[in-house]
Amino acid sequence: MKSSVRYATIKVEPLNFSEELARAVLDSLSTHIAILDANGVILETNSAWRIFSMNSGIPKDFDYKGVNYLDICDATTGEDTDIARKLAEGIRAVIAGKIEEFLLKGKQANLRSYLLSIS
Repeated sequence: MKSSVRYATIKVEPLNFSEELARAVLDSLSTHIAILDANGVILETNSAWRIFSMNSGIPKDFDYKGVNYLDICDATTGEDTDIARKLAEGIRAVIAGKIEEFLLKGKQANLRSYLLSIS
């Protein structure tokens, strides 16, 4: 006995990603995200990034857009200097296409653990 299965095809229109939808998706992620351009300038951050920043003492209304994250890393002093230098080196390597992904795992002096992923 032969079985004949027919599949219904439904025409699905491609998604049109509006800025509003992109913002909603980005903000739905619990990971702290900053999108950088090829020079290290922050183009966008998500809600988790902004909340973490506020909890770290950055004013609530501070807008990271246009800030060069590599400059921040290069200017970092004190106990986070080594982490900032390694992070900047990894970001530059990804931007230059030398590596596809950079991971940095550790623990800060305040006992906050972190895993940074740059891609």
